[in-house]
Amino acid sequence: MAKRRQKTWTILLILGLVFLALPGVSQAWAAPSPSVEQLLQEIRELEQKLQQQEKNKKTKQAELKKTQARLAEVRAQLQKLQARMDQVQKRYEELQRQLQEEEARLAALEADLKAKEEAVARHDYLLQQRLVALYKGGRLGYMEVLLSATSFSDFVSRLELLHRVAQHDLELLRQAEALRAQVEAARDAQQKQRDKVAALKAQVAATRSELGQQIASSQRQETTLSQEAEQLRKELDELERSSQEIAKLLQEKRIAYSRAGGFSLIYPLKGGPYRVTSPYGMRYHPILKEYRLHSGTDIGAPAGTPVLAAESGVVVYAGWMGGYGNIVVINHGTVNGQDMATAYAHLSKISVTLGQEVAAGQVIGNVGSTGNSTGPHLHFEVRVNGNTVDPEKWIKLR
Repeated sequence: MAKRRQKTWTILLILGLVFLALPGVSQAWAAPSPSVEQLLQEIRELEQKLQQQEKNKKTKQAELKKTQARLAEVRAQLQKLQARMDQVQKRYEELQRQLQEEEARLAALEADLKAKEEAVARHDYLLQQRLVALYKGGRLGYMEVLLSATSFSDFVSRLELLHRVAQHDLELLRQAEALRAQVEAARDAQQKQRDKVAALKAQVAATRSELGQQIASSQRQETTLSQEAEQLRKELDELERSSQEIAKLLQEKRIAYSRAGGFSLIYPLKGGPYRVTSPYGMRYHPILKEYRLHSGTDIGAPAGTPVLAAESGVVVYAGWMGGYGNIVVINHGTVNGQDMATAYAHLSKISVTLGQEVAAGQVIGNVGSTGNSTGPHLHFEVRVNGNTVDPEKWIKLR
């Protein structure tokens, strides 16, 4: 623990010497003029507007993504419904052919039914004639026919003739009953065929109607979602245009502020703001396990996130520095007699070199977890005359 503490103090001493070695160091701090304060206030307001614009853009982008996903679902559903409608249409055409065949069968059945009814009518007429004759003749008629025989053989012949007449009458009766049964069966079959045809027609009509309604509903949804997506794109374009205008105005204000003797910082991460995971001040160190001053502000961000120079200046350190890991230190010059610098630690990659001039907003590296770090984040420091100060006095980080 003693060796670690000694190493830590050595690193801090080196870093302090780097900052103290910056030109133009002065212990006096001149209060900004009212014009500088006014410019600073305008800069802060523009920064807030720009951050709000970024939040609005993210919200709109999320809405657009959600709308586009829903639109894709509706279009996929519409495609399935169209495919289903094609199948139903084929089935409908097939049923139409079946219906035509059934109608032809029904027509044939009607003709057959008519013929059978005519045959039944003829048999009924013949049977009625025989019954009338039998009624008029009665049993006496049969006896007279038999007793009028001239011989025994004539008697037998007459008896056989009467038997055949009776059998014929019985056959006529049976045929009439059979024809009636056929007619009734044909009528039942005809009714069933008609019912089947009606059911098939109703089924096809209902299916087509239901699918038509679903397709129409999906098409309306597609139109609505397409319009919403287009409107969101327009709003995003407008937000982007507005953000560019605000950023341009902000840059102009920063230049004016610098010329007036002020000092302004921009957000040091692309795509922010991100969550502050550990602010400036005393804290229990998660690795060293002791209470000590946290000399900067930790901002949690995904590994690889571009790190931006918070203000223009010259790179006075770019490399490895113990617990800081990969670090970049930028000297921003003297402002109102005070030497200003910023530091960016735990980088996964350094994109600048010692002595390089950088502009505000220029990428100087990427977020990492090098050195004493528990996860990807940016350790951001602001130093005045080599001494650390709370970065949030100079820039809104949350």
